[in-house]
Amino acid sequence: MANSRRRKKRKYKSLLALLLFILAVVLIILFIHNKGKQDNKTVKINKIVVEPITSNNSDENNNKTEEKKPSVVESLSNEEIEQSKKRGLPVLMYHFFYDEQAGETGKDANFMEIHAFEEQIKYLSENNYYVPTWEEILGYVEGKNGLPLKSIVLTVDDGDESFFRLAVPVLQKYNFTATSFLITSWYTSPIAQENFKNVDFQSHSHNMHKAGSDGKGAFLTISYENGCKDLETCRTIIPNNCRVFCYPFGHFNDNCKKILKDCNYILSFTTQGGRVFPGDDPYELPRVRMSKGDSLNAFISKVK
Repeated sequence: MANSRRRKKRKYKSLLALLLFILAVVLIILFIHNKGKQDNKTVKINKIVVEPITSNNSDENNNKTEEKKPSVVESLSNEEIEQSKKRGLPVLMYHFFYDEQAGETGKDANFMEIHAFEEQIKYLSENNYYVPTWEEILGYVEGKNGLPLKSIVLTVDDGDESFFRLAVPVLQKYNFTATSFLITSWYTSPIAQENFKNVDFQSHSHNMHKAGSDGKGAFLTISYENGCKDLETCRTIIPNNCRVFCYPFGHFNDNCKKILKDCNYILSFTTQGGRVFPGDDPYELPRVRMSKGDSLNAFISKVK
């Protein structure tokens, strides 16, 4: 009897062990199955996260492009455009500079005392004068756009050392831009633009700032081929592929203008007095001469 009970007890234990084993196997299978589902969910979530981020960034970039603010010129009202056309654009013409406080003297009217120059630049800066780009000026001349009423362009002919020594520090001090029309034969290597952040370099010819066969500026009598070669040589010295020109001595003729056009220069300036207006010949633009001894009031009257 006792043996029969022990056998039954062992049988129950074996059956219980088998059931526990089966349960453990089932639990392991369920665990592995559930883990696989979680991994799949993770992969799917990652895909969902990555794809929308790329799409959202693209949308943001598109929105930024669409929301680009118009330029100063594009923001002008019709009334402002008409007023600017009547005012004209003063393009100032300077040459050389001297420091009276350092004992220097300017030998003729082409010299500007540097402290007087600083007063002028300070006035322009404090009164928020705008320096248009050459594209904006070309569009203005062609009647395609207006310019802000307080527009101004400063040009300095030749590239004399006094400009770099005296005037450039003033431009940098007031963060104002001027164009330097360089005689590039005076320079033996390309200009390092990064050293002159407030200077726009353009061409005053390479080697035509001298008398030609008729005693006037050499550009008047130079051959077409040599004229083109001279203008292209300027681009080896001047950074940013110069495309604006200033006639040596202010002398020009139709052949000069043709050479400039064929060499992809878009504007050229003379020494003739006056402001630039829509409808002017873009290869025959006037300037406002700045002279030694001009008072600040005289300056203001020239730029208003």
